[in-house]
Amino acid sequence: MNEKAAWRRNIVNYIVSMRLILALVPLTAAMIGFDLAPSPKPFGLRIITILLVGLGWGMNQVLNDLLGIDADRINAPQRPLCAGTLDKRFALIATFCLAGTGFIISLILNRPAALVFSAVLALNLAYNKLKKVFLNNADFALMIALCAVYGAFCSGIVFDTFCRQKLFLAALSVGVINFVFAFLTDFKDETGDKAVGVKNIVTICGRAKARRLIPFFLAAQFLAVLIFVKNAGHTLSVMVYVTFGLAVAAAIYSRRTIDQDNFSSKWPFIEALLLQTVMLLAS
Repeated sequence: MNEKAAWRRNIVNYIVSMRLILALVPLTAAMIGFDLAPSPKPFGLRIITILLVGLGWGMNQVLNDLLGIDADRINAPQRPLCAGTLDKRFALIATFCLAGTGFIISLILNRPAALVFSAVLALNLAYNKLKKVFLNNADFALMIALCAVYGAFCSGIVFDTFCRQKLFLAALSVGVINFVFAFLTDFKDETGDKAVGVKNIVTICGRAKARRLIPFFLAAQFLAVLIFVKNAGHTLSVMVYVTFGLAVAAAIYSRRTIDQDNFSSKWPFIEALLLQTVMLLAS
């Protein structure tokens, strides 16, 4: 393969490794924070924030693949880094360039936004280490919760008492949603996680015992969203109720299929996305 073809292949496989469809979760979290203040914001600023969060998510996914390649060889051998279709050196350089670009643009927008951008990157670097000490799901939840804070900073929000309370509730609710999302995906990754010594509820308690906890975790998700919506201070539209109902349906379906051989993270992802959409519509 010539150099030009190899370059194109690496670019394509880097984009595949970013798993940008999953970026909808941090994007909705960021937009919840972005919209918390009632003052109008320029449309261009919203687009810049969306691009920063989307590229930040993708860059962090590739970094996570680089650091967690041993488990991925069992749980997700089709990923480009595991399959050898993405050069590790190219992935590392591209990730470094995206991280630097994201930090500089965040710094231009708002210094606190740059600090949050750096904090999310640091948490992602720690993610695979924390798998060994039972803290990786909390780490993931905190990363997505910080996306709500990042969106608020990017919007230039004025932090009066009411906005601070709403932002705290938003970050807390998003954190609960994504902790449960991560917990549910642990069922899919149980085999590979056990093989590399990952400690989480599923690998320590076993699938049968962990399954009994699912209703309590799902209840915590919906309770967190209801508390946020109740304190949002806005009249709720019909779409809030419709989206909430769809989230309930996704939760029920996810619960029923979690022990099937073909269970994937698709339904927990859809449920988390719908719950955050409820919050976005209510904010």
